[in-house]
Amino acid sequence: MKIEVVLKSVSLVIVGGQTPVGMITDVPFYRTPNNRLVIPGSTIKGVLRTISSTLAPSFGLSSCCTIKPEDMKDCDICEIFGRSGISLSALRVTSFKPVNEPKTDYITRVKINEKTGKAEEKALYNVEIVPPCTEFKGVISIYEGGLSKPKESLLLVLNAINMVRFNRLGRGDSIFDVRVENIDAVEGKLRELGLDPSTPEVSKVLKSLSTWFWDNVECGGGI
Repeated sequence: MKIEVVLKSVSLVIVGGQTPVGMITDVPFYRTPNNRLVIPGSTIKGVLRTISSTLAPSFGLSSCCTIKPEDMKDCDICEIFGRSGISLSALRVTSFKPVNEPKTDYITRVKINEKTGKAEEKALYNVEIVPPCTEFKGVISIYEGGLSKPKESLLLVLNAINMVRFNRLGRGDSIFDVRVENIDAVEGKLRELGLDPSTPEVSKVLKSLSTWFWDNVECGGGI
């Protein structure tokens, strides 16, 4: 099943990457080799895995509750998201590309000492940001044939996508709204698997994913 997802920034967005040649900033926004802004699929997948691990028991699924490969055990979350060097993932996430190329801006931050929790002297750094209301589009694919509990797993993933709205993504406190563009196709796939879209547990998440949640965001081109 393919889920076409659009993320819309609710806050200033920081997704750090390596500094490209000729770019003067300490923390640039993540870019592809051809210098296009993207949110890496691995960033989205990591957030979904964290959320899914928390939600798993509510869907009758197990989780080893770790992201460290050496500590992972056989569980439903590892079956969905994979285990590094051991098992493939049934879930794949593309990079999320801007619907329209945004104009970035820069902010200055103060480095905080992790031990003392206090600002360090003469430790300012620049961060490249993307403004609110910037939309990024990507695809989340799930190979249900590789899942021992496909119905429960698909419902879990849909709810995890829905909960991205209430979690942080990238560096800092970046917040995104989320909407699924092909919600009718997703509903049809759930029917094929024997899930009734009219039941409360299914209809609620489908309805939520079909529209924006944060509808009072102040948009702007900079700060």
